[in-house]
Amino acid sequence: MFDILANAHAWLVTHPIALTLIGGLVVGLFLSPISIWSTEIKSFISIPPQRLNVWALKARLAGSELKSYHLKRRHQNLRYFLLFYLRHLLQLFYSLSTSIWCVGAFVLMSSTGRHMNAGLDKRMSLFALFGMAMALYWGAISALRIINAMHADLTFAKQSDKLVLRIARLRRKIESKSISSLP
Repeated sequence: MFDILANAHAWLVTHPIALTLIGGLVVGLFLSPISIWSTEIKSFISIPPQRLNVWALKARLAGSELKSYHLKRRHQNLRYFLLFYLRHLLQLFYSLSTSIWCVGAFVLMSSTGRHMNAGLDKRMSLFALFGMAMALYWGAISALRIINAMHADLTFAKQSDKLVLRIARLRRKIESKSISSLP
């Protein structure tokens, strides 16, 4: 057992890019649903506990109403529109600048480790590569949010109609289950 772990550790130290990709993939698989469905998760947590199917319907309804509210607010208010995009652009800029900083740290650690012949370049560069991968991952998430919001803003009438129909459908489902209190 310990031989397998020692061989795996030796391989990962000699192949830091593979460790970065594996770590990025693992973190991405766990954090992507949270970042993509954050409004639904927040709505689900904010509603008091009930039967699971009713709770999920109410959370979807609250999430759809929140999306509709923000879409209409962005369409009607220029200040809110600019602040919304500025926030996402700042997240994108921060992610990319962090990634560039991690590349610089990787180069510095590699050159210092090689100069000192201490073997630090392999071990210390793992952290820089992993940080760079995570910063690029969050940059990609921010870019996708910007693209998604721009698409919704450019097709406002279609998106607004879709959300109104979804809200009406969810309300009918909740009423058909004879639930009187809406979120």
